[in-house]
Amino acid sequence: MDKLDFSGDLRLRHESSWNLPSTPSSRHRERVRGRFGVIYHATEELSVEARLRTGDPDNPQNPYVDLGGSGSAEAFDSFTVSFDRLNARYATESWWGAGGKFAHPFWSNPLYGELVWDADVNPDGFAAGASSKDTFLDQLTLAAGEYVILEQAAGEDAFATVAQLSASEALGQNSKLSGAVGYYHYYDATPGGATAIVAGENSGNATNGAGTDFLSNFGVLNPILAFTIGSAAHPITVSGEYIKNLRAEISEDQGYALGVAYGSTKAAGDWQAYYQWQLVEQDAVFTAFNGDDFTMQTNFLGHILSWTYMFENNIGLRLWSLIAKPDMVPAGGSDEYQYRFRVDFTITF
Repeated sequence: MDKLDFSGDLRLRHESSWNLPSTPSSRHRERVRGRFGVIYHATEELSVEARLRTGDPDNPQNPYVDLGGSGSAEAFDSFTVSFDRLNARYATESWWGAGGKFAHPFWSNPLYGELVWDADVNPDGFAAGASSKDTFLDQLTLAAGEYVILEQAAGEDAFATVAQLSASEALGQNSKLSGAVGYYHYYDATPGGATAIVAGENSGNATNGAGTDFLSNFGVLNPILAFTIGSAAHPITVSGEYIKNLRAEISEDQGYALGVAYGSTKAAGDWQAYYQWQLVEQDAVFTAFNGDDFTMQTNFLGHILSWTYMFENNIGLRLWSLIAKPDMVPAGGSDEYQYRFRVDFTITF
């Protein structure tokens, strides 16, 4: 038992959405997410991780289950549970390597960091990283991975190569500057025989007339910068993020985010509030794997308002609103804002 580390969380969520481009135009639902993981330390350097989660195993971006089954199942059906992590990891003080299904190892925007990669998506493949505290910076970290998107017995495979360089530096007793530059290179996302499989995950990228292939290739550059000042209990953080698809075939290939936060969520009694503005053009991101919190995943102008209060170190309540409207209005579409409001009660252990 000394070689095992257990962890998990349970989240209860109320979600209401209004002014949707569907019939009916509003939806209200209660949702739940459960995760339970264990890490076995075989040696000081080698470990094995396994984690179970609720949700549809065919939708890596969504670990939530709708209470009542979304009207597509029998009443009071049992929840589906599957592995979202299963990997081996070798780590020393200065470098690490992992293989299997693992957490995406990039540093993200400290306010809302899912415009390019959804935090619920755990890639398949291999990754490695190294960090140093002996440079002119407080910390310098490099992480890279080769992700297997799709393997086919009778066709070509789909891969992605990712890399990020991140760093942080204390500018004084109560201030810190952090930043990163990441790049996501997706090889042919719809190789022969797989057009329906990968294109079927599309959530807003431009496609050909049949919807079976993407118009653009994807090589997504993602610089992030954050500045924090103030005490540990009452910090102010300002963050900015830029997104550029260097391989896009259309002009709508960029994204931006700018936000500010006050407060902390580290201990009982802490609270944090933040606001972030973002603009994501149609082919700036690859929508098969980016965040799905807004009512649209790309081609939108959006705002996030969030407030979190910690009852205990591991028990918190979050209220947040996500407001978005299309950046480029499709023919016959609406340019009105769509609204989503959530209440999350989360227990971690």
